[in-house]
Amino acid sequence: MLSVYLEQEAPVPPELEAAIFRALAEIPGIRVDQGVPDAVGRHGIGLSYDLAAQRDAEGRPVSRSYVVLDPTTFEFLGRRVENLQDDVLGGQVIARRGTYYATAELASGVVDRPGATP
Repeated sequence: MLSVYLEQEAPVPPELEAAIFRALAEIPGIRVDQGVPDAVGRHGIGLSYDLAAQRDAEGRPVSRSYVVLDPTTFEFLGRRVENLQDDVLGGQVIARRGTYYATAELASGVVDRPGATP
């Protein structure tokens, strides 16, 4: 849930943003990786959480989903999901190990009325 707040397009008050980062630091299993790229190649801090649903029958991770943050400002850059194993559905490989999908937030802003652009 906390990652949803980080990627909101609306500005978040600094006190709330700081509280989110403090809360993230307290959650067991949060993984922090440096140099995780978003969809346009910007490298940032990747935050991921190890979910049991992302593990195979032997307990090995199948994929890793990151929230990517700017390493200086901690602004949300995008998301990245990496396949750590072949993704198999009905006996067919639908995504190979090493493939990924990613998003990037390039701009956001606040406007005074619906339909306006920042």
